[in-house]
Amino acid sequence: MDLFDGIINTLYLNTRTIKMKKHYLLLMLAFAGVQAQVINIPDANFKAKLLQSSETSSIAKDVNGVKIKIDTNSDNEIQESEAALVYSLSVSSSNIVNLTGINSFINLKSLTAYSNVISAIDVSGLALESLQVGGNYLTTLSLAGLSGLKSLDIDDNQIAGTLDLSSMPGLKSLLCENNNITGINITGLAQLEKLKCTENEIASLDVSGSPLLNYLWCDYNNLTTLDVTMLPLLTTFNCSYNQLTSLQVDHLPGLSGLLCGFNQLTSLDLTGSMLNSSVSNTLSCRNNLITELDVSDKILDQFTCSNNPLTTLKLGQITRLYCYFTDLTSIEVPFPAQYVSIHDNPLLQSLYVKNGSQEIQFSISNVPNLSYICADESDFYAIQQELSYNNITGCEINNYCNDGADAPYEIANTAKFDAAGVGCDAANPLIPNQRFIIDNGGSSGGLFVNLSGTGNLSLPAGTYSITPVFETPYFSSTPNSASITFPGTSSVVAQSFCIVPNGTHPDIEITITNNNTAIPGFDADYTVLCKNKGTTTASGFINVSFDDDILDFVTAEPAANASLNELSWAYSDLKPFGSYTVHFTMNLNSPVENPPLQQGDNITIVAYSAFNDDETPSDNITALNQPVFNAFDPNDKTCLEGDTITPNMAGEYVHYKIRFENTGNYPAAIVTVKDVIDTSKFDISTLTPIAGSHPFITRITNTNQVEFIFDNIMLPFDDANNDGYVIFKIKTKPTLVLGDELSNTAGIYFNYNAPVITNTAVTTVAVPLSINEVDKSGFSLYPNPSKNVINISSKTDAVINVVQIYNTLAQEVMKVLPANGDYSIDVSRLPVGSYVVKVISETGSWASRFIKE
Repeated sequence: MDLFDGIINTLYLNTRTIKMKKHYLLLMLAFAGVQAQVINIPDANFKAKLLQSSETSSIAKDVNGVKIKIDTNSDNEIQESEAALVYSLSVSSSNIVNLTGINSFINLKSLTAYSNVISAIDVSGLALESLQVGGNYLTTLSLAGLSGLKSLDIDDNQIAGTLDLSSMPGLKSLLCENNNITGINITGLAQLEKLKCTENEIASLDVSGSPLLNYLWCDYNNLTTLDVTMLPLLTTFNCSYNQLTSLQVDHLPGLSGLLCGFNQLTSLDLTGSMLNSSVSNTLSCRNNLITELDVSDKILDQFTCSNNPLTTLKLGQITRLYCYFTDLTSIEVPFPAQYVSIHDNPLLQSLYVKNGSQEIQFSISNVPNLSYICADESDFYAIQQELSYNNITGCEINNYCNDGADAPYEIANTAKFDAAGVGCDAANPLIPNQRFIIDNGGSSGGLFVNLSGTGNLSLPAGTYSITPVFETPYFSSTPNSASITFPGTSSVVAQSFCIVPNGTHPDIEITITNNNTAIPGFDADYTVLCKNKGTTTASGFINVSFDDDILDFVTAEPAANASLNELSWAYSDLKPFGSYTVHFTMNLNSPVENPPLQQGDNITIVAYSAFNDDETPSDNITALNQPVFNAFDPNDKTCLEGDTITPNMAGEYVHYKIRFENTGNYPAAIVTVKDVIDTSKFDISTLTPIAGSHPFITRITNTNQVEFIFDNIMLPFDDANNDGYVIFKIKTKPTLVLGDELSNTAGIYFNYNAPVITNTAVTTVAVPLSINEVDKSGFSLYPNPSKNVINISSKTDAVINVVQIYNTLAQEVMKVLPANGDYSIDVSRLPVGSYVVKVISETGSWASRFIKE
């Protein structure tokens, strides 16, 4: 029994042992199955990054782009079933060395692993569409089977040799900047839109099979040739820092950014390219061998042309210009420039940056020969500051730009007078100050020849009609007008017109002007000009009436017949368009003489000429109302009619004199007087130059801008000879009413310096129609017009000594010696017409026109 019990016990124990081993075996098999689903990820940083994924981080995303946690069972391991749920993975900047395990992410479409320390990547067999692994240490890249890849970024790695991507037909974006790549095979990549292979060692690049490319950066390589003519959609192109000797980029209309600097280009043709004005276009062709460049039809936000041997540069609309180290002698920057940087241009002489409105920032240095800058006045201060800061001296700045560069053609106009009506030849006299209208079909301007009868006008290419215009209907022209087209057989065309009279029309005109400022106690010089505006010869007398109590006659040239308060000169055989000029000098009373002259007083001198049968006798008499000053500006503008005109002068001529004086230390080669006419107050079509101190031509541009150009005047700077002037007349608008002001200011340009701005000459339509409207001199005349009686009132109770009334022939028709107080003069017996009333009082003299109804 004991033996049996022992055997039984032994059998029991063995059976139990066998059962226990079986349980352990099953447990071990189960554990092994679990271990088989865990992905082997040897890089601790890579695994840690994966375990950091969550519903709030962007490390992992599912098929719908939703952020997910990869380790769903939180066992700190990544199973294959968990990896299969990941479609997008981002593990950048995690100090990862090894991406082993990535191939277990069988559904991965996007892998981003920027800025790690990975040296090799094998993603063969994955269905990736996007691989972004820039900023690593990659030398090995296995991409086999990635036929669906659309975007590849391997920037900033160490990949060498040839990069063959021909097995990826769906690739749209390739970034491989800053590697050691010597060649790229993109054959068959017809869907490629973006290629950036900057900073490599690429010697050749064929992009002809990628017609959808719109972005191509291949700068900093070893390219000697590059053909982009098969890329019609190209918008951004950078091929700088290569060895290109030619580049064909014409007819790429969508191109908005071209950087082709630091090559060996000798020319650049942009015809048909960069035509999209709705984007910011950028062009840089610096550091090449280009000598001529035309971008005149481009709208560029930024343009850099530095370090080229440029001798010719034509610019279009440029916002920011950078131009260093060229051989240019002149640079013209059109609107709408905002920033201009000009440095190290040793041959540069002139810079044109006038645009009319937009203020410009300037940076200018190392331009030793720069002598002229034309700019808007609003930019003067900034330019002067920049020149001063960089020690640039001897550079003139003004806003009067010569337009010769854009106007290479020239019309030389003349008009000859044919009194006999038999035709013009060399013997016929030239007509001075003849006006011509020049029209190109879109705009028109005016040109007056000079006093010698000649005048040239520079014009750009185009077809122009030239038509002589006359102040009166007394004349006609053969031809009536002429048509000239530039370019033609010659760059200079001489056009002559033969002017014939239309009947017999006697007509002269008298103008009087002061030649200097009236200063108490000093001499003052005056000039009277008698011009024959008619068609017949004229003979007669020029008379001057003045107040002998305050003015003493000194001398005259030619000599005058002088009486107490009158001067007269005889003239004879004055031909049509001819003129006769007399000069005389008066000494003004000092403030201590009786009566005294002081600042604020006015001097009135009347000039007239009686000429039988004159068709316009109203301009045979004129009055100069000259203010008295104790100090003066040598550059000024004066209305010769004084500071008031009567309402009946609305629609009639007023006369202006602009004086200028060279106060510099060098002769002025050219003086330009620029006057902008207020066309709401003046009729610009009636502007007529009368006289000038030196030969000049008159030009009208921009509808209302008048320029009197004294070319080659060589005006000295010594005080005895440094003065000049111009006199012109212009009709006021007939719509002027009482109280209207005629304000006018002129700019005077010596050479091409900044303009000297004259005073503002203000003349007011201010002859009173009631006793409350008083002239500034202290007198008022009312009513005006009048049928029976005119009243003259003294605001200051000044004693009126004499009242004289002159007709349009300058004949005294009435003289009154009134009593003190207000004065009434019966004019009922005077014929209907225009008259001049002259009042002489104890404080001075005053003259005004009035209308007799």
